[in-house]
Amino acid sequence: MSESLEQGVDQEVIDADLPEEEGDEEEITIGQPEAPTGEDEPDETPVIRKMRAELKEKARIEREVKRELEQLKSAQVAKQAAEIEPQILPEKTLSDFDYDESAFVDHYNKRAESIVSNRAYAAKQAQKHEEAQAAYQTQFNAYTAQKDALKVPKERMKEAEESVMSVLDTERQNMILQTGTPARMVYAIGNSPEQLAKLAACKTRDEFNRELGRIEATLVTTRRKAVAPDPEVRIAAGSNSASRNAAKLEELANDPSKFSEYRALKKRMETKQ
Repeated sequence: MSESLEQGVDQEVIDADLPEEEGDEEEITIGQPEAPTGEDEPDETPVIRKMRAELKEKARIEREVKRELEQLKSAQVAKQAAEIEPQILPEKTLSDFDYDESAFVDHYNKRAESIVSNRAYAAKQAQKHEEAQAAYQTQFNAYTAQKDALKVPKERMKEAEESVMSVLDTERQNMILQTGTPARMVYAIGNSPEQLAKLAACKTRDEFNRELGRIEATLVTTRRKAVAPDPEVRIAAGSNSASRNAAKLEELANDPSKFSEYRALKKRMETKQ
C-alpha cells in the first residue's frame, strides 16, 4: 500500500499504468523567479543582474511592440472587410423613364456596372475570409505544437484551456494566440483564477495587451524529475468509506506535490460512482 493514501482510504493495490509524462516535468507560473544564490551563481554581481534585467525589459518591450503591430494589421484588415457592399441597382423598363431611351440606356449601363462591382466585392470578401482562416490556422497549429512540447500534466492543460475559453471571449483568446509563447500563457493563466479574472476585467484592447505583456515577461518555468503516479486504488464500498475518501481527496487537492495521488484517487472514485 502507498503510505500517502494508507490513512482514510480502503484500497487494494493493482498494476499501475506507465506515467503519462517521461523525463522532466514542468510547472509554469506567473511571478518573478527566485533570486540566485552565491553558491549557484558564483559570478553573479549587481552589474550582471542589472544587465539581465535591462535585457529582459528590452525583450518584453519588443514583444509588446510586435504584438501591437500584428493587432494593428488585424484591425486594418477588419476595417477593410467592413467596407460598404456595392448595391445592385434595381431593374427598370423603358416605361419607368416615360419612354426616354437615353435615360433608360444610362440606367441600364449603370446597373450593369453595379452588378460587376457587387460580384467583385463578394469575391474580394471571400478571399479575405480565406486568408483570415489560413492565418488563424497557422497560429492555432503553432499553439498546438507548443502545447504538445510542454511537459506539464495533460489534465491540468485541458482544465486551463477550458477556464480560458469559458471566461475570455474569442477576440481575447486570439490575442493570447498572438503572443510568443501562447501554450505557456494559456497554461499559466488558466491555472491562475486571480490572473484570469484580472484579464477579464480589462476594459480595452490596449489594457488587455499590456497585461499580456506583463504576464509573458514574468512567466516562470520550474523543472523537476517526473515521478511515477501512485498505483491506482480500488475504493471500498460503504458510506463511511466514501466519506473518508472524499476527505482524503480534498486534502490531496490542497497539496500541489500530491497531484498524481489526487488524480489516481479521483479517477477511481469517479469510476465507482
